[in-house]
Amino acid sequence: MKSGLLIPLLIFLAFPQSATAAGTSEKKPAPKWAEKMRELERTFQTLLVDLSSDERFNDRANRKRIEDQAERISKLAHDVKVAQKPDTDPTLGIIAGQFASETKHAYRALMTGSREYAREVLRTIPGYCISCHTRNGSGPQFSVLSKAEAPAGLKGMALADFYTSTRQFDRALEEYQRQIQEGKAAESRPFEWEKAIRTALSISIRVKKDPEQSLKIVEQVLKEPRAPFFTVQKAEVWKKNILDWKKEGVQTPVTAEGLYATAVRLTAEAKAQQRFPADRSADVLYLRASSVIHELLGQPSDPTRGAEALYLAGFNYEVLRDLNLGEIHDFYYLACILKSPHSEIAKVCFGRYQESVQFAFTGSSGTLIPGEVMEKLKQLEKLANPEGQSENRKKVKP
Repeated sequence: MKSGLLIPLLIFLAFPQSATAAGTSEKKPAPKWAEKMRELERTFQTLLVDLSSDERFNDRANRKRIEDQAERISKLAHDVKVAQKPDTDPTLGIIAGQFASETKHAYRALMTGSREYAREVLRTIPGYCISCHTRNGSGPQFSVLSKAEAPAGLKGMALADFYTSTRQFDRALEEYQRQIQEGKAAESRPFEWEKAIRTALSISIRVKKDPEQSLKIVEQVLKEPRAPFFTVQKAEVWKKNILDWKKEGVQTPVTAEGLYATAVRLTAEAKAQQRFPADRSADVLYLRASSVIHELLGQPSDPTRGAEALYLAGFNYEVLRDLNLGEIHDFYYLACILKSPHSEIAKVCFGRYQESVQFAFTGSSGTLIPGEVMEKLKQLEKLANPEGQSENRKKVKP
């Protein structure tokens, strides 16, 4: 079952502020976000050394330390989930909830003997950090850490991802560009090579908001004679979109209405440019749109505008799903319904979510949706539809 279908969990994840307000009887104050994040980072930095080496991970002498570190990360991930978030963007709660669930799952797998499986799950940790840290340019860059040596044994994409997950964006860009320059990788590992390109663009566009840096990355791709033809095709479109961005200027609106208008425009342009669902040629526009959307989500808004922003986030991340966290768009659609129930925008979000669920449960034998999931979909449909609409629809059925 998809974790996004757990409605009570989603209510807590999408709106942690209301959940905190409801629990005012608790005596313990919420842990501080920044402190827990730094502690989590230090613990994972140590664990990463063992995860990156077959010899170290399989050495019996290291097992107790690895188990203790995995347990510590699981507890810290829970603390981060319930911590007071530094801004009101619900993305933080969504990612923190997924992160806490996965690290707990990994620790249990490790302790029950599924060590290789647990190792692979733990290796996905940078993906959660990257998804959160590359939303936009908000948050600190770790200047102290940037002078420290990276964990021993890390190289290539693993090293680049480590730098990104710890917000060392300049070093991350250097390493991603080093990977892009390796022409052999373009030929032998084209999808990993393209991931380096797209993650570098995510940093230069969303965090740095730097069209010049973005252009350098794309031109580096276009100069590579061994680049796959399909990547070159996309890069040519990316270059055009970046040049248009340079002409337009990089000023970001400061008001909620300005942010919303910009997000709608960029999303519409991206959708018009995209030729088919898996087409990545509009990524520059989608990355720009998602950065603006996160700024919008971080501002107070009425339920309708907030739900519209969540819908835009879901729509953009449905396209960008393979960049970091695959199913995060489902959480945005659910959060949209919960933010403004019984509304037209909630209906739109439910339609996108229902289609996503049906696709997830469709295979060679057809669409087989479990009864529990079907029941949850019915509950969501009632929550999404304007009052009385479900009844009216039933009356006109032949």
